Amino acid sequence: MKHHAVNDVAEPDLSRRKSATTRTSKTLLLISGAVSLLHIANFLNYSVVRSWVDFTIIRPALLIVLFICMLPGGLRYLGDYHIRHNTGIYAFCALCFATVALSDRSLETLKYSIWLLLSVFVVLELSRRVTTIEELKRVLFIVLAPALMLSAAFNLIYGPQVLLTGRVYGALGTVHTDAVLALDVMLLLFAVRLVRSPEIRRAKSAKLLGWFLFFYAGFIIIFALTRSVWLGTALGGAIYFLMVSRVSERSIIGVFLLFGVFSILMMFIDLSDVVPTAVQDRISVTKQRVESGVIDPRIVSIKRGVALSIEQPHGFGYAAGVRTHNTYFDILVAVGYPGFLLFFAVIVRSMFIVARCGRRLVGFFAVGASGLLIHAFFETQATAGQINFLPLLLWYGMSRSRLTLTEMRRR
Repeated sequence: MKHHAVNDVAEPDLSRRKSATTRTSKTLLLISGAVSLLHIANFLNYSVVRSWVDFTIIRPALLIVLFICMLPGGLRYLGDYHIRHNTGIYAFCALCFATVALSDRSLETLKYSIWLLLSVFVVLELSRRVTTIEELKRVLFIVLAPALMLSAAFNLIYGPQVLLTGRVYGALGTVHTDAVLALDVMLLLFAVRLVRSPEIRRAKSAKLLGWFLFFYAGFIIIFALTRSVWLGTALGGAIYFLMVSRVSERSIIGVFLLFGVFSILMMFIDLSDVVPTAVQDRISVTKQRVESGVIDPRIVSIKRGVALSIEQPHGFGYAAGVRTHNTYFDILVAVGYPGFLLFFAVIVRSMFIVARCGRRLVGFFAVGASGLLIHAFFETQATAGQINFLPLLLWYGMSRSRLTLTEMRRR
């Protein structure tokens, strides 16, 4: 009788745990889906669709609604999770608000500071709920993949558009925008392979979707002719292969031998036979600039950023309109040296947290996020609403998730 009584008590407890897990999963799906809509809206704001739809209203409205819905549940974790584990990024938000006094576009600075704060809170609330690697992968896919799928759908239906300038554009806008979305998903696909769970079998539809995204993203990355995307992908791929090989001497020698063989073969192969003319032209632009001594526009922008930061070390104001074509120098110019150092400290702190979570998660974050951080050096993603702002913020949030914090304490 006692045995049956114990079972009677255990079964309701088990069902309650299963019910709680189901509720958590549904919450994750809903919040991830809403953040994905924000990411899609940022993408569409860089497309031809913005001629017919006013995203300056849609995006803030969606974010405010999401913030209001999540605020009641997040208030109880405000001190224990948000402030305790994310003091740095909230201090950075406060500093952005403070630069309103420095900005000659104070209303713009105030608007974007509010947008930044709400985005940080929403992403951290999403991250707080991630407790397993499966949830981590699911959330990242839900947020990042739909935008690329939308890009693929329009490109497959309408094909690339060629303007009078001769530049090839995506069906919804510039193909460089498509390349950024492709970079996000390609790095995620590499990262996920490092943390696969053999006991979990994926549905065939999920596998087919994964392969489709892989080939489509690869095609866009190659032919978008965006050098920063090439570099970000190459870095993520290199880290992936080194992590898979566990950085053994044999694997490293093999990589060098492959590069050596490839280099020798390139001496006997005419590039025009294997590389499209558009890619050759894009590469030749860089070569011509180097040979003629013309400084790349991005280098000019960085020099301008350094000069501006010396001119006004405390910054010109967050989102004040000063652009350097570089996320890090944009932040330096916007919030000055104190803000830049704080921003840098936030990134370094995340790296330390992940570094203490074991090789598996170190590899996942190194492959998934390192390429994006490198890409951000060549492109501007410093303010909320830019196309790759949310993916960068999401990877930061996941480095402070319950999964990583728990794993760090356990080790």
